[in-house]
Amino acid sequence: TAEVALGFAGVKVIPGKPLPKGWAGKLWALEQGRGEVHTAWTLLLDADIVLQPGMLAALLARQREQGVQFVSLMADLRRTSVWDRLLLPTFVYYFKLLYPFALANGRWRWAAAAAGGCILVETAALRKVGAFESLRDALIDDCTLARQIKRAGLRTWTGLSRGVISLRPYGTLGSVHDMVARSAFTQLGYSTLLLLLVSLIFAASYWLPLVLLALPGTRDLAIAALLAMWVSYLPTLRYYRMAPWWGLALPISASLYLAMTWSSAIRYWRGTRSLWKGRSYEA
Repeated sequence: TAEVALGFAGVKVIPGKPLPKGWAGKLWALEQGRGEVHTAWTLLLDADIVLQPGMLAALLARQREQGVQFVSLMADLRRTSVWDRLLLPTFVYYFKLLYPFALANGRWRWAAAAAGGCILVETAALRKVGAFESLRDALIDDCTLARQIKRAGLRTWTGLSRGVISLRPYGTLGSVHDMVARSAFTQLGYSTLLLLLVSLIFAASYWLPLVLLALPGTRDLAIAALLAMWVSYLPTLRYYRMAPWWGLALPISASLYLAMTWSSAIRYWRGTRSLWKGRSYEA
């Protein structure tokens, strides 16, 4: 990778130093890069991200338009298999339920969201919040950074874009499981109570209507509940240009995501806070 990168004019490759104790790998890499930044803006990109022509100009234009110090875009995830189509749009659907963009892009400091694959941030804002030293152990580093930016009295903006493309291949249920399970229980603050509450909500939202559908006298209520579920998912399907009938599979994908969240919790209870690409972070 270094040899290829050095073939481009103006590219500087920084040899990585050993990972210090208490740091997550990605954040340690970002911290080493941050020390070399001497520009007004810092662009953070995951290694598997491709930007369509004009995206940097679009990011800067959105920053000026919104008057914010931090702009991030959620990448368009590759959908090359049935598992991808079943699960990846649902991932974005649940992300937006957990972190509503309308609230996160407002002035409320308690609501913050970000997509770590593509972030453009003022370098001065990074220095002001002490990034990445201040979040060196964060597993959900993008949302944590956005939260720190907002707590410092600055503003953030997050959205979706087809001009930011992830080349990461998923393709299998196992690969999606690894991606979700690495931080699903972290999203819940390692709270067993919240895990049980989420399980109850999923059961009421996705399983109970199916049960009611089979019972006499409750069919209309069950149909109304299933229709509401389907309608709520339609904007996501429309954005990803998928057929509306994929919404009928939402109970299946929801059940799989709940199982992945329990898998994440079981890992934590066994002493592993996160497992990703062969690196284990202890609980």
